Amino acid sequence: MPPRKPTSGLTLQLKQGSGAWADAKTLGVTAYGASCKVPASFLPGGFQVRVKGAAGAAAAAGYAVNSPRPWFVYGDGGSFATPGGRVRVVGDAIALQVRAFRWCLLVVVVVVVVVVLVVVVVVVVVVVVVVVVVVVVVVVVVVVMVVMVVVVVVVVVVLLVLLVLVLLP
Repeated sequence: MPPRKPTSGLTLQLKQGSGAWADAKTLGVTAYGASCKVPASFLPGGFQVRVKGAAGAAAAAGYAVNSPRPWFVYGDGGSFATPGGRVRVVGDAIALQVRAFRWCLLVVVVVVVVVVLVVVVVVVVVVVVVVVVVVVVVVVVVVVMVVMVVVVVVVVVVLLVLLVLVLLP
């Protein structure tokens, strides 16, 4: 077996979903393999990797990473599954998509809870403002009515005093 020597000019490219191929930060390259850092921006789950040679030519197809690869399937009937029975799939990365879905579901639940809390806070603030405005209006109306009663009483007293003064000469 020949000794391992670094191979220069070889890079790896990564792509997730329908995104474009992008050169990855290569951690090490030998005649037998290459490794790179997976971008932190990638979502949990599958992506593709391909090799780009020193001349700049890249392999047309990528290799699936973190994608489910069943090794075998076993049913309740052995090599088959019956209606209402069970089937088991064994292989690489079988549950990765479920974890990614659970993570996305958790994010959606948190966002919904935050939105509901914001709506509740806004409604409470609006109700408090309306109650304060109603209380202020009621207080103003009561004060105006008290002032009107006082004015009426004063006018009646003045009229009575004038009547008494006119009738007593």
